[in-house]
Amino acid sequence: MLNNKMVSVLKDALVKKKIISIFSDPSMPDLCAVGFALAISSKHIIISQISVNGMYDGYSARMIDSIFRIDYDGAYEKKIKFLYSLQKQKHLNIINKTINKTSNLYKELLLEALKNKMVVAINTVNNDETVFGWVNDIKSNIITIDRINNDGASDGVSILLLENIEKIYCDSEDEHTLGILNSHKK
Repeated sequence: MLNNKMVSVLKDALVKKKIISIFSDPSMPDLCAVGFALAISSKHIIISQISVNGMYDGYSARMIDSIFRIDYDGAYEKKIKFLYSLQKQKHLNIINKTINKTSNLYKELLLEALKNKMVVAINTVNNDETVFGWVNDIKSNIITIDRINNDGASDGVSILLLENIEKIYCDSEDEHTLGILNSHKK
């Protein structure tokens, strides 16, 4: 579980618009999400992600409790911020409503993906499979996804329970590419 110091760092990064690196997969300790904290609730965080080259890389949401390490103000974060600024990159503030500590940020991100027609990748709890696709519908705690396979072809429908979601990626380079492919397939 994340301790108070780490939560304080996340909230500070949100307010000061600091670039942070968040590590949340102990089985892959070198893998992290890098970017700006866009929204924080008591359970979730949404990151405006930036690629290793300083480019826009969509958004991700994850459980606060899954975070085991946060880096900030280091050489890597400074390099990413410099490249992001130099290349005049920007993220939209896709979460336009007031977020409080009880907000379900998974649902908020999925609603924005539906509204803005962005492809998502959803990792579920205790499952190695990732569901890629367009958000089709959100009813209470049930999410319907029009799946897309690795070649960008439509691949059926998945229905997921909100509480079984571990991480969401939205409009990153991978999802964006699948969306382009899918939009041009018949």
